[in-house]
Amino acid sequence: MATQTTTQVWLSNLDSWTGVAGSGDSTLQWQAGDGTPANGCIESVITGRNSGPDDNYFWKEFAFDTDLSIPSDQKIDSIQLKIYYKTTGYDTVEDVYDGPHEIRTTGDALVATSIAQSADITSETGWTQRTGSDEDVSGQGWLDSDSCRIRLNNQLHLGNSKTATATLRNDYLEIIVTHSDAAANIVQTII
Repeated sequence: MATQTTTQVWLSNLDSWTGVAGSGDSTLQWQAGDGTPANGCIESVITGRNSGPDDNYFWKEFAFDTDLSIPSDQKIDSIQLKIYYKTTGYDTVEDVYDGPHEIRTTGDALVATSIAQSADITSETGWTQRTGSDEDVSGQGWLDSDSCRIRLNNQLHLGNSKTATATLRNDYLEIIVTHSDAAANIVQTII
C-alpha cells in the first residue's frame, strides 16, 4: 500500500470563512490590510471594558478531492495543520489564546485537535507559525470524495478600561493530508 502526503496552503485572502462570535463582544471579520505572505487575513477584534471572555471560531469545509487535491481512489489516513497568527492593538488585555485548531466532520463533530490552545499571549506579536500534530483520522472512513471541516478557535478577554481592545489574526493555513490507496484495504475471501 503506497502512502502519500499532499500539502495544500490556504491563504485567507483567497478564501471565505464563516465566523462565529462567542458572547457577542467580539467582531469576526476579514482584514484586507494585513496578512502573511500577502495582505488579507481573518481576525477577531474585541473592544470595551471587561469584555469577554469570548470563545470565537472561524470554520470552512474542504473537499478532499477538489479543495485539497487528493487523487481518486484514496482513503484519508491522517491530517496535520499549520497556521500563522498575529496579535495587535493590545490595551488592557486579560487573556488572548490562539486555538485550539480542530479537524471536524461536516456535521461539526470533533474528530481531532491538531493544534492545542496556546499559552496566554500576553503582548503583541508579529506573524508566528504554529505547527500541529499529525492526527490519525482513519477511523472516519473518509475517502477522496468526502469533506472535512477545519475550525479555528480563539479566546479574547479584556480588563477594566474603557479603551480596552485586542485583535487576533490568522492566515496561511497548511493542511497536510496523508492518504493511501483505498483498494489496498479491501480483503476478499474466496470459498
